[in-house]
Amino acid sequence: MVCKLEKMIYYLTQSPRAWFKKFSHVVSEGGFQQCHSDHSMFIHHSSAGSVILAIYVDDILLTSGDVGGIEKAKAYLKTHFVTKDMERS
Repeated sequence: MVCKLEKMIYYLTQSPRAWFKKFSHVVSEGGFQQCHSDHSMFIHHSSAGSVILAIYVDDILLTSGDVGGIEKAKAYLKTHFVTKDMERS
């Protein structure tokens, strides 16, 4: 038996793009700016330092010298998305 799928495959290929569009919008509202050279990286500047948020496949990496900034970013992301913190030093 062979089934021909036309639209379902198309919609599946569009779902990562739709997720990234929503994610970019939410992160931008949180004060992050999308990096021009790498669109999967976002930077938030403050007087305490910069927080860098990078997306790789299905992981989000946060790095900064400002521990408070990282905690604020994690709390903000938890209000909009289901997250799991794999905190490593």
